[in-house]
Amino acid sequence: METNLHRQLKKHFAPRNAQTEVKFGRFRIDIVSGAKLIEVQLSTLAAIRDKIRQLVEGQTVEVIKPLIRRKLVITLDHEDGAELRRRWSPKSENLIDIFNELVHFVAIFPHPNLTLRVPLITIEEYRVQNEKNRFRRRNYKIIDQQLATVDQSFVLKSKSDLATFVPLDLPEPFDTAELAEGLGCPRSIAQRVAYCLRNANVLAQHGKRKNSVLYVKSYKRRSRNNFLSDVIHSN
Repeated sequence: METNLHRQLKKHFAPRNAQTEVKFGRFRIDIVSGAKLIEVQLSTLAAIRDKIRQLVEGQTVEVIKPLIRRKLVITLDHEDGAELRRRWSPKSENLIDIFNELVHFVAIFPHPNLTLRVPLITIEEYRVQNEKNRFRRRNYKIIDQQLATVDQSFVLKSKSDLATFVPLDLPEPFDTAELAEGLGCPRSIAQRVAYCLRNANVLAQHGKRKNSVLYVKSYKRRSRNNFLSDVIHSN
């Protein structure tokens, strides 16, 4: 069943005169705008990997993968009931977190027919307490999510775009600890960045330093413009 959040994102990103929920071969496409097929994916990219792999062989495809930058949690006493409380969730995603998804998408991204749009969004999440599970870690049920705002939107399409995640002043060779410091992110994320960029031939392995794999840049950036300030400042 389609969620309200998915429906609202489709409406926000659908170009004028675009069609929605269109049957295309054996697939159903969220948005069709001219010759472009657009998919809005709230869950993991791995879930649509095979679908997108087939579509990009003959079509121009854009995948919209939102990340939740801010979430207002609203708790109700029961479904359609009175509001008990509201608070901002301490969890926050930013652009660098897209690599948590790209590790499952490296077999098809980048691709000349594929664009990945990453909006950072604010949502409202409605919950009700689940009394039967009150002693469990998750003692609530999510009953709805609503789009509040689209705060920023980034487009990733090519090796050049991926290369902009490598800080210009990074020494070579470097390991993922140095990459993490340059990106201002946990090393676990930097390891995913390195994995994705190595698969895209943006980075190449260059020996080891003790137990750490070393990398060098194998793709020359076309410009100094990058996403790094947005990545670092949104941490």
